[in-house]
Amino acid sequence: MHQEQKTPHLEEVSWEAVREGVRQVNKEFADIIDEVDPSKAFTFVKARYPFGSNILQQGVLQLPTSARETAALTDTQIPQGIQAKLTYSAVPIGVVLNKSVEVFFEAADRVMPSKLFEQGALLGLWEFFDPPSPQFAQDVWNLSAGARTTFLLPKVSDNTAHARLRRDYNVMGYPPRSLLEHKNIFSKINEHTEDDSTWMCEILFLTNQWLEGVDNELVRLKLEKYCLLEAWRQSYNCRIQMSYDVAWEEFSKLIARRHLKLQPYTINTIKHLLAIADGVFPGFQPSNGCEQAAPVASIQKAYIDSYGLKSYAPIVMQPYHLDGPGAYVYYSLALPTLVDFASMRNAPSNMAWLREIRMLMDVLQRVLEDKPINFEYFHSDKDHFGEIRSTIEMLEEDKKLMAYPQEYGVRTFPENSPFFKGCIRISLQ
Repeated sequence: MHQEQKTPHLEEVSWEAVREGVRQVNKEFADIIDEVDPSKAFTFVKARYPFGSNILQQGVLQLPTSARETAALTDTQIPQGIQAKLTYSAVPIGVVLNKSVEVFFEAADRVMPSKLFEQGALLGLWEFFDPPSPQFAQDVWNLSAGARTTFLLPKVSDNTAHARLRRDYNVMGYPPRSLLEHKNIFSKINEHTEDDSTWMCEILFLTNQWLEGVDNELVRLKLEKYCLLEAWRQSYNCRIQMSYDVAWEEFSKLIARRHLKLQPYTINTIKHLLAIADGVFPGFQPSNGCEQAAPVASIQKAYIDSYGLKSYAPIVMQPYHLDGPGAYVYYSLALPTLVDFASMRNAPSNMAWLREIRMLMDVLQRVLEDKPINFEYFHSDKDHFGEIRSTIEMLEEDKKLMAYPQEYGVRTFPENSPFFKGCIRISLQ
């Protein structure tokens, strides 16, 4: 009889033990597994990751060894039985059972979010179906439990207030110098919450038996077809990139006729804004109390009660894929997240740059007449040309920007946030 391998955060389990959990988040996948009618030899590995921990680090799968630590799949801390059953692919196929995960790339000076996968999504499909990638291509991929690119809108860089977080939550280091340094502090806050409210993401990995031992050929093909279709859907952002490059030619002709010279960084930024509008890459929006991407309630409580955030609303921002009319996402020139980065010579102020982008977007949208996209431009400083709207006007149209627990009383919109030093709001008509 099969002996299940268990630790508090890593365990080998049967289909019977996880069936209802999978069915709640992905009924179609659960129905296919039911058709296999698996014996106990067909197992899964369930891993529980705390917020901010890496599931994939530079292309290497990480598994939890404790409530706070992870290790590479091949590390001696990982049971050999689990190692043997998950090494069939660089990233074994997995299902997100709860919360969400973020695919991102990271450079020395910035973080680039690629995709936010919600519960029910399948992971590891590209790695399973594609031939092995060169090592340098594998090294760029990272996957975090929860949103890597999450941050607070108000400034939280006061040394005295940050010292209280260090004392109460064992936060290491100095106050954050940039918005994307907030995540490390959020992770520490999550570690020190009570056990029943600690933010944890569960991933269910298929073991090698599922890919090698399904005898019913019809069911095996059905499982393979489902995974292939899901992999194709997930590859949309890569496939659409060529279309953007080709469509750019028409726009380039219009720009040339106007005798305008664009820096590569401006071109890449405009392409990235279009990709955000198409849902390819995420923009940002307020969490609105949703805990799927981050332990929002714990973060807000820590910054109100411990840090002592005085007057501003504790608004937590997180990545979000625009998926239809009725929603806003935001992009900040002060927080570049585009993959195609290029240095800018004689860089203008964000205000001047925002005006240039607005002018170019007006030209571009004449090419995109069939694509009803709204781009709106904001800055926390006053624009003396009257072309850029004041940040405070955002609040009149997007009430989510001030959605926070009422228990924290009347607070002020953080209109002077670094994020608003040149901000573009994107929506679909």
